[in-house]
Amino acid sequence: MGYLRVRSLANPEWHRDTDWLTGYLDRKRPKTPGPDRDLFDRAIARLRAYSAARRRGSESEAAFQERSEALWDDFLDAVDSYLELIQAEHLREVDEAGVSGR
Repeated sequence: MGYLRVRSLANPEWHRDTDWLTGYLDRKRPKTPGPDRDLFDRAIARLRAYSAARRRGSESEAAFQERSEALWDDFLDAVDSYLELIQAEHLREVDEAGVSGR
């Protein structure tokens, strides 16, 4: 997930294929309940909100693009929250194992 975030999602030239991305996230979704799955579900919900966004009747194209980019940023924020949690859990497990550390 981190690789996808850095190589594709952060790339402004990457085509935002939300159908593919939703399927990818659905397959990667944590199986067991917990904070990580909650954050993952939040990212999926925000991606779906971005994907469903349509220009409103009186909304200018520029205003729609701005709103759309804000929805994409909301999705990225949710992905980042998930990745930060996973990283913190990993570092905690490494510290507890006493193998190496920060």
